[in-house]
Amino acid sequence: MENTEKWDEAESIQLIRTMIESTKYKIYSDRFIYLLWGYSVLGCALIHYLLEFVIGFQNPSLVWMAMPLVSVVHFVFMNKRKTASTRPTFTGRVMAGIWTGMIFAIIALLIGSFRIGWDTTYPFFMLM
Repeated sequence: MENTEKWDEAESIQLIRTMIESTKYKIYSDRFIYLLWGYSVLGCALIHYLLEFVIGFQNPSLVWMAMPLVSVVHFVFMNKRKTASTRPTFTGRVMAGIWTGMIFAIIALLIGSFRIGWDTTYPFFMLM
């Protein structure tokens, strides 16, 4: 099915500008989520480093158990903010595709870790 409607340059540029502004607003409105995860990862990484190399704690990776708590904050925030669905943007579709791929990769690695061993799959988790 072909679109037979002809667009002139001004309409095309206006559409592109509208899409860019929509994406900028969406990213701006989600800034709390981006900052929450960024600062959480930074904090856990710093604490992990301090526990392992400064204090000499035996199991410094336990600090990463704070991430499920951050995900609870994330989901509570998103449920409170739940607004009417807007038109999907290109960036939104790309992000949905990336997260879908990440979820499938995580599930595949978890299943694979039982079969080939955690020592083999752990580096792939670190790369993700």
